[in-house]
Amino acid sequence: VLSVPAVALYVHVTVLFLLARILLSETAPEHEEPGLRRAVGKGLVLAGGVYGVILTWVTAHSAISDATLAVTVTLFIYTITGLTLYVTGKRLDKRVYVQAGFALLALVVVRLGLVEVWTMDPFWRIVTFLGIGALFMGAAFLERPATTQDGTNQDVDSV
Repeated sequence: VLSVPAVALYVHVTVLFLLARILLSETAPEHEEPGLRRAVGKGLVLAGGVYGVILTWVTAHSAISDATLAVTVTLFIYTITGLTLYVTGKRLDKRVYVQAGFALLALVVVRLGLVEVWTMDPFWRIVTFLGIGALFMGAAFLERPATTQDGTNQDVDSV
């Protein structure tokens, strides 16, 4: 877990997210153009996210000796993180969270559809597909708007 690549990636992710947070803060100096500052901040967040995905992959494969189990655990982590970001972004109306969650979920689906379906043992393939499918269904259930006792939707304003 504390391999040199994993620690180096962790340091990079932390530094990138801290720099991005500073650049995306609301208190910008007067001599800087806010558009440029915001673009650089978004770029750093994107780079930190990519590093975070790589860090998760490297750490799981360093900590777990069985490659198939490491892939399964990593895909579950990506799915849970992606669904959390997506649902949180929808609830808080934050487009960045929705996009980040969607990107992680797309990564999981593409990885499952193009690589893992052909290389995994049948047992782990079944476990992975059923588990990730259950997570998707759980997120869809949580994303549904709440209803009142009379069966109407709380999010819809009555006219």
